[in-house]
Amino acid sequence: MPPLRSYIDPFQDVPSGFDSTFNPYLEKVKEDAKASVPRVLYGPYLRGKKSHWLDWFHHSRSMLPTAQGKLIVEIGSHDGAVMCSLAAKSPHHCFVGLDITLKRVHKAAMLAKEQGLANVAFAYANARAMSHLFAAEEIHSILIFFPDPWQKKMRQRKHRLLDASFCKVLYGLLQPKGSLWFKTDAQEYFLSSDDLFKKVGFITETHNKNLSGDCISTFEKRFRAQNKKIFQQHYQKL
Repeated sequence: MPPLRSYIDPFQDVPSGFDSTFNPYLEKVKEDAKASVPRVLYGPYLRGKKSHWLDWFHHSRSMLPTAQGKLIVEIGSHDGAVMCSLAAKSPHHCFVGLDITLKRVHKAAMLAKEQGLANVAFAYANARAMSHLFAAEEIHSILIFFPDPWQKKMRQRKHRLLDASFCKVLYGLLQPKGSLWFKTDAQEYFLSSDDLFKKVGFITETHNKNLSGDCISTFEKRFRAQNKKIFQQHYQKL
């Protein structure tokens, strides 16, 4: 498990570099985390969840545990549209969306609250800290839709989320037969990521056997309206 760096430490009580005077969503996220049905997790509220996510959902929401219940995680949940759509279709599963923007985490949580969804929560956390948040083989499915391709200049590609080490982390977090769904509008990023996924052991699938229906994010709607081509692939862990 890689060491935590201060700038991605998800367990920080108050995210460094933020001032509620300039970012009002810091206080909103803190309030969200204290709600009777918490749909936001950050800092200390993320502690103790590793290997216990399904238990937390069941106990904090009085959800009845089921043998079919699985944990689905989205990296970069944006406005929460994808997670809320999936959560509504599969009330027996539990969904966690990760995002590094306070505003997005809060708004996603408000969408879940408006829709009365108890089986979804959003975490203010950097995905690079996932091995500190989730146990090995704890996750059933991972969604990665339209991560920043950092493609304007060659030297920017070092900032990409999907590299060899991170793909290896994702593979280890998934259960056997677990799935990963990747989408991007950047063809070069798609091809390079596809190669990385296969090198760590993923095999490709024609469709996602673990998630029903299509998942159209706000980004995808925007790109399709611009007639941009979408590149996507389903993967499975052996």
